[in-house]
Amino acid sequence: RHHRVLEFVYFSVVSSTGFAIGLLSGPYLIKWYGISTLTAQLLLIVSSTLVNFICRKLFVFKG
Repeated sequence: RHHRVLEFVYFSVVSSTGFAIGLLSGPYLIKWYGISTLTAQLLLIVSSTLVNFICRKLFVFKG
């Protein structure tokens, strides 16, 4: 494991990155593919969850 402070920083960066990817992709999906805003919000949740899970498992908590 990492030091507690460093682990918190990694955890926060991963969470912010996952949220930003999902948030920025929504308007593009609506504009390019004409999907509904509800679908875009659901994709925000799914993409944020996947990025957080994968990055936390492989990088933050290493295992």
